[in-house]
Amino acid sequence: GRSDSAAYFAFKAQQRAPRWLLAYDRIFEVYWIHYGQGEKALPYLETAKQLDSTWVWLWIDFGHAYESIGLYDKAEAMFLKAISLDSTYYMTYQRLGDLYFYKLNKPLKAESLWQKALSIEPNDPQTLLSVANVRKDSDNQQASQYYLKALAQDPGDESTLAQLINIYRSTGKVE
Repeated sequence: GRSDSAAYFAFKAQQRAPRWLLAYDRIFEVYWIHYGQGEKALPYLETAKQLDSTWVWLWIDFGHAYESIGLYDKAEAMFLKAISLDSTYYMTYQRLGDLYFYKLNKPLKAESLWQKALSIEPNDPQTLLSVANVRKDSDNQQASQYYLKALAQDPGDESTLAQLINIYRSTGKVE
């Protein structure tokens, strides 16, 4: 299927261009996203690190790999390394915020990182959605504003629309 094709082409690219970092990134994504086995990609990420240890996405990938196997301290260290290499890339803050919120139960740290991400990329729908999700239990009005902003960026996102409808129903704005 599609995952097998992605794996085939990622491995083929790595064989034909062993110094091409993107091939290692794609191999990681195949293992992590398609197969749910981020740990199997660690040797490929180690090889990529030998080629260029300053590539921000490498450290983000390491963070995801460690997160996928429950090594949250290592994942945090990897995301922090990515931030230290490029403090202007919003996604590093977004991903570390996700780790804090969804895995480490640190919503205040998570929201602070998401706000930093939004200060760099104010229209990122995933970050807007994350802030809305953290706010929905304490401030429906603010949460709904973030859901609306996320929907403006990605109007077809049914789960964001469902969250917004739930807030409206709970507050009596929609029947």
